[in-house]
Amino acid sequence: RDLEGVVQGPFTEEQISEWHRSKYLPANLPMRSSDDPPDSYTPLSEMGSQPPFVAAHLARQKYAAELEKRQAAQAAQQAEQEKASLAEAQRQAEADARAAA
Repeated sequence: RDLEGVVQGPFTEEQISEWHRSKYLPANLPMRSSDDPPDSYTPLSEMGSQPPFVAAHLARQKYAAELEKRQAAQAAQQAEQEKASLAEAQRQAEADARAAA
């Protein structure tokens, strides 16, 4: 709910986390998760220094960064394997050419 009591949202964790980081949200703002009952609101000030939506957003960011890092490492490993395979094929072709001569 906003400060006039009008229900707003839903908002993504990313949106609400950005607003929280930018200090746009007043401490007495009543908030609830979309999973909570319709009348179950908690003031932002009672959610601690890292409200659940911020923790969830940070966890998603960390997971995405780790996934990207893993995918880049796998791509680099695959490129190295392909390079080694091509080099071996070239060496074999050169050996075959020498043997045929």
